[in-house]
Amino acid sequence: MKFISYFDAQEAFENDEEFKDRALVLIKKLDDESTYTGASAVSGLLNYWSSERELKVYERSTIVDDINDCYVTTDNPNLYAKATRVLYKSLKFDVKELTDKLRSEGFNVPAFLLAQAETVASDGTNKNINTNTIATTNLLKAPTRQDNWFDVIADMTTVFHNTHGKLPNEAQAWGQLWTLPPAGYAIKTGTDKGEDNLTMPGVSPLSKSAFFKRWKKYNPDKP
Repeated sequence: MKFISYFDAQEAFENDEEFKDRALVLIKKLDDESTYTGASAVSGLLNYWSSERELKVYERSTIVDDINDCYVTTDNPNLYAKATRVLYKSLKFDVKELTDKLRSEGFNVPAFLLAQAETVASDGTNKNINTNTIATTNLLKAPTRQDNWFDVIADMTTVFHNTHGKLPNEAQAWGQLWTLPPAGYAIKTGTDKGEDNLTMPGVSPLSKSAFFKRWKKYNPDKP
Protein backbone atom coordinates (compact mmCIF):
# COMPACT_ATOMS: atom_id res chain seq x y z
CA MET A 1 0.00 0.00 0.00
CA LYS A 2 1.09 3.55 -0.67
CA PHE A 3 -0.30 6.49 1.27
CA ILE A 4 -0.83 10.21 0.84
CA SER A 5 -1.73 12.37 3.79
CA TYR A 6 -5.25 13.75 4.08
CA PHE A 7 -3.69 17.23 4.35
CA ASP A 8 -1.59 16.95 1.19
CA ALA A 9 -4.42 15.44 -0.86
CA GLN A 10 -6.90 18.11 0.20
CA GLU A 11 -4.43 20.94 -0.42
CA ALA A 12 -3.58 19.65 -3.91
CA PHE A 13 -7.26 19.20 -4.77
CA GLU A 14 -8.05 22.73 -3.60
CA ASN A 15 -5.43 24.05 -6.05
CA ASP A 16 -7.05 22.21 -8.98
CA GLU A 17 -9.85 24.28 -10.53
CA GLU A 18 -11.34 21.34 -12.45
CA PHE A 19 -11.38 19.23 -9.31
CA LYS A 20 -13.05 21.98 -7.27
CA ASP A 21 -15.79 22.39 -9.87
CA ARG A 22 -16.55 18.67 -9.86
CA ALA A 23 -16.49 18.54 -6.06
CA LEU A 24 -18.98 21.39 -5.89
CA VAL A 25 -21.34 19.57 -8.26
CA LEU A 26 -21.19 16.41 -6.16
CA ILE A 27 -21.59 18.15 -2.81
CA LYS A 28 -24.65 20.02 -4.07
CA LYS A 29 -26.17 16.70 -5.16
CA LEU A 30 -25.79 15.54 -1.57
CA ASP A 31 -27.32 18.77 -0.24
CA ASP A 32 -28.88 21.13 -2.76
CA GLU A 33 -29.19 23.83 -0.08
CA SER A 34 -25.51 23.74 0.85
CA THR A 35 -23.51 26.95 0.89
CA TYR A 36 -20.22 25.37 -0.16
CA THR A 37 -17.88 27.16 -2.54
CA GLY A 38 -15.27 25.44 -4.72
CA ALA A 39 -12.49 25.20 -2.12
CA SER A 40 -14.78 24.36 0.80
CA ALA A 41 -16.55 21.76 -1.37
CA VAL A 42 -13.30 19.79 -1.52
CA SER A 43 -12.99 19.59 2.26
CA GLY A 44 -16.71 18.89 2.55
CA LEU A 45 -16.61 16.07 0.04
CA LEU A 46 -13.53 14.41 1.56
CA ASN A 47 -15.11 14.68 5.00
CA TYR A 48 -18.36 13.15 3.72
CA TRP A 49 -16.62 10.22 2.04
CA SER A 50 -14.51 9.64 5.16
CA SER A 51 -17.38 9.99 7.64
CA GLU A 52 -19.65 7.70 5.63
CA ARG A 53 -16.78 5.22 5.22
CA GLU A 54 -16.97 5.47 1.43
CA LEU A 55 -13.24 6.15 1.58
CA LYS A 56 -11.02 4.59 4.24
CA VAL A 57 -8.77 6.77 6.34
CA TYR A 58 -5.62 5.31 7.91
CA GLU A 59 -3.41 6.24 10.83
CA ARG A 60 -0.11 4.34 10.95
CA SER A 61 -1.48 1.84 8.42
CA THR A 62 -4.50 1.11 10.65
CA ILE A 63 -8.01 1.99 9.49
CA VAL A 64 -9.60 4.81 11.51
CA ASP A 65 -12.96 3.58 12.79
CA ASP A 66 -14.62 7.00 12.86
CA ILE A 67 -12.93 10.12 11.55
CA ASN A 68 -15.37 12.21 13.58
CA ASP A 69 -13.45 11.05 16.64
CA CYS A 70 -10.36 12.78 15.25
CA TYR A 71 -10.42 16.43 16.22
CA VAL A 72 -8.28 19.12 17.80
CA THR A 73 -8.89 20.86 21.11
CA THR A 74 -6.64 23.62 22.44
CA ASP A 75 -7.00 26.55 24.81
CA ASN A 76 -4.67 28.58 22.60
CA PRO A 77 -6.43 29.74 19.40
CA ASN A 78 -3.05 30.59 17.86
CA LEU A 79 -2.11 26.91 17.95
CA TYR A 80 -5.35 25.59 16.46
CA ALA A 81 -4.33 25.86 12.79
CA LYS A 82 -0.93 24.26 13.42
CA ALA A 83 -2.44 21.46 15.52
CA THR A 84 -5.09 20.77 12.88
CA ARG A 85 -2.40 20.63 10.21
CA VAL A 86 -0.41 18.11 12.25
CA LEU A 87 -3.54 15.99 12.76
CA TYR A 88 -4.43 15.86 9.08
CA LYS A 89 -0.80 15.18 8.15
CA SER A 90 -1.02 12.05 10.31
CA LEU A 91 -4.22 10.80 8.65
CA LYS A 92 -3.69 9.03 5.32
CA PHE A 93 -5.52 7.81 2.24
CA ASP A 94 -4.39 4.75 0.35
CA VAL A 95 -3.41 6.10 -3.08
CA LYS A 96 -5.07 3.28 -5.03
CA GLU A 97 -8.29 3.47 -3.00
CA LEU A 98 -8.42 7.23 -3.43
CA THR A 99 -7.75 6.97 -7.16
CA ASP A 100 -10.46 4.32 -7.58
CA LYS A 101 -12.95 6.45 -5.64
CA LEU A 102 -12.27 9.49 -7.77
CA ARG A 103 -12.76 7.53 -10.97
CA SER A 104 -16.01 6.04 -9.69
CA GLU A 105 -17.31 9.56 -9.01
CA GLY A 106 -16.41 10.84 -12.46
CA PHE A 107 -13.25 12.80 -11.62
CA ASN A 108 -10.27 13.04 -13.88
CA VAL A 109 -7.54 11.70 -11.60
CA PRO A 110 -4.99 14.49 -11.01
CA ALA A 111 -1.47 13.95 -12.30
CA PHE A 112 0.10 13.90 -8.85
CA LEU A 113 -1.98 10.84 -7.92
CA LEU A 114 -1.28 9.08 -11.19
CA ALA A 115 2.42 9.70 -10.60
CA GLN A 116 2.21 7.89 -7.28
CA ALA A 117 -0.05 5.05 -8.38
CA GLU A 118 1.32 1.56 -7.97
CA THR A 119 0.98 -1.41 -10.25
CA VAL A 120 1.28 -4.93 -8.97
CA ALA A 121 3.43 -7.26 -11.05
CA SER A 122 2.52 -10.88 -11.71
CA ASP A 123 4.98 -11.97 -9.01
CA GLY A 124 3.10 -9.86 -6.47
CA THR A 125 5.74 -7.17 -6.07
CA ASN A 126 4.89 -3.49 -6.27
CA LYS A 127 6.22 -1.38 -9.09
CA ASN A 128 5.92 2.38 -8.85
CA ILE A 129 5.15 3.96 -12.22
CA ASN A 130 6.60 7.27 -11.01
CA THR A 131 10.00 7.68 -12.66
CA ASN A 132 11.15 10.09 -9.96
CA THR A 133 12.83 7.77 -7.47
CA ILE A 134 13.02 10.30 -4.65
CA ALA A 135 10.52 9.46 -1.92
CA THR A 136 7.81 12.10 -1.55
CA THR A 137 8.47 12.13 2.19
CA ASN A 138 12.15 13.00 1.65
CA LEU A 139 12.36 15.12 -1.47
CA LEU A 140 15.13 17.44 -0.29
CA LYS A 141 18.59 17.04 1.16
CA ALA A 142 17.87 17.93 4.77
CA PRO A 143 20.54 19.98 6.56
CA THR A 144 21.85 18.85 9.91
CA ARG A 145 20.16 21.80 11.58
CA GLN A 146 16.63 22.35 10.34
CA ASP A 147 14.61 25.49 10.97
CA ASN A 148 11.11 26.73 10.22
CA TRP A 149 12.01 27.92 6.74
CA PHE A 150 13.30 24.47 5.84
CA ASP A 151 9.91 23.04 6.92
CA VAL A 152 8.15 25.60 4.69
CA ILE A 153 10.37 24.82 1.70
CA ALA A 154 9.99 21.07 2.23
CA ASP A 155 6.19 21.33 2.41
CA MET A 156 6.11 23.54 -0.68
CA THR A 157 8.25 21.01 -2.56
CA THR A 158 5.95 18.15 -1.56
CA VAL A 159 2.84 20.03 -2.74
CA PHE A 160 4.50 20.94 -6.05
CA HIS A 161 5.67 17.35 -6.56
CA ASN A 162 2.25 15.94 -5.71
CA THR A 163 0.56 18.35 -8.12
CA HIS A 164 2.97 18.19 -11.06
CA GLY A 165 4.70 14.84 -10.59
CA LYS A 166 8.18 16.37 -10.53
CA LEU A 167 10.45 18.55 -8.43
CA PRO A 168 10.33 22.31 -9.05
CA ASN A 169 13.32 24.12 -10.45
CA GLU A 170 14.71 27.16 -8.67
CA ALA A 171 12.37 29.67 -10.32
CA GLN A 172 9.31 27.44 -9.86
CA ALA A 173 10.15 26.86 -6.21
CA TRP A 174 10.40 30.57 -5.42
CA GLY A 175 7.29 31.29 -7.50
CA GLN A 176 5.33 28.66 -5.58
CA LEU A 177 6.43 30.12 -2.24
CA TRP A 178 5.60 33.64 -3.37
CA THR A 179 2.17 33.01 -4.92
CA LEU A 180 0.95 29.86 -3.17
CA PRO A 181 2.87 29.16 0.05
CA PRO A 182 2.00 26.04 2.04
CA ALA A 183 -0.95 26.39 4.37
CA GLY A 184 -0.62 26.76 8.11
CA TYR A 185 2.37 29.12 8.32
CA ALA A 186 0.71 32.55 7.91
CA ILE A 187 3.32 33.55 5.30
CA LYS A 188 3.19 37.06 3.86
CA THR A 189 5.08 38.63 0.98
CA GLY A 190 6.92 41.94 1.07
CA THR A 191 10.10 43.78 0.20
CA ASP A 192 13.07 44.96 2.24
CA LYS A 193 15.74 47.24 0.82
CA GLY A 194 14.38 46.61 -2.66
CA GLU A 195 14.47 42.80 -2.42
CA ASP A 196 11.45 40.50 -2.29
CA ASN A 197 11.12 38.57 0.94
CA LEU A 198 8.78 36.29 2.82
CA THR A 199 7.78 36.69 6.44
CA MET A 200 6.00 34.53 8.99
CA PRO A 201 5.35 35.13 12.67
CA GLY A 202 8.17 34.52 15.11
CA VAL A 203 11.07 33.98 12.70
CA SER A 204 13.44 36.11 10.65
CA PRO A 205 12.33 36.96 7.09
CA LEU A 206 13.53 34.91 4.12
CA SER A 207 14.83 37.02 1.25
CA LYS A 208 14.83 35.85 -2.35
CA SER A 209 18.63 35.66 -2.45
CA ALA A 210 18.72 33.72 0.84
CA PHE A 211 16.16 31.29 -0.56
CA PHE A 212 18.28 30.66 -3.67
CA LYS A 213 21.29 29.86 -1.44
CA ARG A 214 19.17 27.43 0.55
CA TRP A 215 17.71 25.84 -2.57
CA LYS A 216 21.15 25.02 -3.93
CA LYS A 217 21.93 23.20 -0.68
CA TYR A 218 18.57 21.41 -0.44
CA ASN A 219 18.20 20.42 -4.11
CA PRO A 220 18.98 16.68 -4.42
CA ASP A 221 19.98 17.15 -8.06
CA LYS A 222 22.91 19.32 -7.04
CA PRO A 223 26.20 17.56 -6.17
